[in-house]
Amino acid sequence: MSPYQARYRLFLVCVGGACLWVYLVACLMNIQILKHEHYRERAEKQHEYRVAIPANRGRIYDRNGEVLARTLSSNTIIADPARIQELGALDETGAVLGGILGIRPSAVREKLGKRSRFAYIARKVDPEVGDRIAEADLPGVYCIPEKERTRPFENLALQVVGVTDLDMKGIEGIEKEFEPILRGEDGWKVLQAIPKVGPRSLPGFPYRPPVDGCDVKLTLDASLQTIVEQELIEAVESSGAAWGMAMAMEPSTGDVLAMATSFSEEERRRSGGSILMNRCIAAQYEPGSTFKLVTYSAAFEEQAVSPYEIFDAGNGEMSFGSYKVREARTSRYDRLTGRQGFEKSSNIVSAQIGYRLGGRGEGSYARGVEKLYSYSRAFGFGARTGIALPGELPGLLRRPREWSGRSLGTVAFGQEIAVTLLQLTAAYAAIANDGVLMEPRIVESILNPDGTVRERFRSRAVRRVVSSETAALMRDCMRGVVLRGTGKGLDVPLWRLAGKTGTAEMIVEGGGYSDTRFTPSFIGYAPADDPRIVLAVVLVDVSRVYYGGAVAGPVVREIFLKAACSEIAEPFLPTLRREAVATWAHAGEPARAEPEPSFAACLPETMPDCTGRFLREAKAVLLRAEAAVRVRGSGTVASQDPAPGTLLRSGIACTLVGSEP
Repeated sequence: MSPYQARYRLFLVCVGGACLWVYLVACLMNIQILKHEHYRERAEKQHEYRVAIPANRGRIYDRNGEVLARTLSSNTIIADPARIQELGALDETGAVLGGILGIRPSAVREKLGKRSRFAYIARKVDPEVGDRIAEADLPGVYCIPEKERTRPFENLALQVVGVTDLDMKGIEGIEKEFEPILRGEDGWKVLQAIPKVGPRSLPGFPYRPPVDGCDVKLTLDASLQTIVEQELIEAVESSGAAWGMAMAMEPSTGDVLAMATSFSEEERRRSGGSILMNRCIAAQYEPGSTFKLVTYSAAFEEQAVSPYEIFDAGNGEMSFGSYKVREARTSRYDRLTGRQGFEKSSNIVSAQIGYRLGGRGEGSYARGVEKLYSYSRAFGFGARTGIALPGELPGLLRRPREWSGRSLGTVAFGQEIAVTLLQLTAAYAAIANDGVLMEPRIVESILNPDGTVRERFRSRAVRRVVSSETAALMRDCMRGVVLRGTGKGLDVPLWRLAGKTGTAEMIVEGGGYSDTRFTPSFIGYAPADDPRIVLAVVLVDVSRVYYGGAVAGPVVREIFLKAACSEIAEPFLPTLRREAVATWAHAGEPARAEPEPSFAACLPETMPDCTGRFLREAKAVLLRAEAAVRVRGSGTVASQDPAPGTLLRSGIACTLVGSEP
């Protein structure tokens, strides 16, 4: 080899080596500098990964602190069968898991023997079980924390409280309306994958704790809600109604104390089986005679008529130009005074009063339309109330220019208008509240996870709709309905019930009204001289006995009778509880059979065995025996003091401990 060739080869080797080093340096620069983040992320994904730590969804309480919805922690046990098989730990792992979970080891080994990287071993086990499995430190077995939404009172107030989906997201009711507040914020932690051991959380690794959701305290009263739901279910069944709805409201605050919807089996099938629709706010119906409250309030406020002015009642039929108004068989009279027209629920007198709103002379009809429309709007019809629930409808109240030549007379007795039960209950509550309309309130406050108040929703007066004098006169007329009118026989001694009946004909397809399908209703309040609760019941599509005073009225009466014997009576009639119990036990019940005594209805002389009963139910029984009751926890009664059989005397201290903390 010549010296030239040797130098040339040496040169090539040096150049090649230099190029190789330049290439290696360039690769290192690309990895360490230019694509540093990319490769760092890939390395972290191979050796570290982030897992979510779910937050506790906030609780939903009633006004007395009873838990209506809450979140419980649980664990799901999963495994990596391939890893367990690689380690030869199939039998050992199956035996340990079977012992902890209380299932056959062979069943566990069957799941672990599959050729896969993932297998469910057990879903939603107790946290204590999950802790024991974590302490066992089994390679290839992992505990995933999960949350489960539960309702201690099962389906009580289901349409109001609402539900969540599988991802714990609210999809109906309060759960949906307050989703951002209830859900909280999930946390996370970083785990390191350790070969042949599995993922572990090591000191110093990134971690963010979850932020629990806030609690929502409602204005509902669980005791009254229970009574309302039970009575409504029975009323729908016994009357043959397609469905029904009921609502209780405190007139001085607008607080909704109870809100319920019940469906017949046929209606459930027809509507797809849904029981989540809150028809108290999402269903519009013609109110019938219950709307006469607005007509008479407007007429008395405007002094268009006198309560004692005599009207021609037409003996059940009267012509109003292009149309005739006919009465039901029970409302046919020759003459009635203004207030008697309300008490006897005369459509003919109501239509005449509607026409009188416009005065006399040219343009009187148009003026009457404007005034009835104006008062209807003032009472809250034709607009949403703004209650904190999803799905509320505004009802139907046409503008005056859309009224026909007969609308003034027919709207006056509750036709050609559609309302929601919430609107109508709020209107009656305005009269009970001395003429001041309150904004309906379903949420009392938002609570932080530590129990402190984050936000309080104050009661808010919307407007004065009529004067105190007119409101007092209308209350007197409603008391007359129960004493002398279409609601005669519905009075509740000591509670002194007042109210108004309604029997609306249902609209049929193609227009017109059915003469076989009706919507009976009754809206009342008590006590008559100091209104504390407004209670409304509506039954839809009834074809048997269908008058409001005969079908819906007894339901309202029954609810008031039972409410007088429950905790709800305490803030309303604190000195009359024992008398109310005696009244309920001995009073006759028109058009309804006497109910069988139940645990909740009894008045014990000795301490009953409350174990397994709902805390609120046991508490109500003891309160009626004039015992002092202390409650700890929630759910059902786990223990009690004193023991069953102990003599109950006035003032005796009783302690009930719930099954849930």
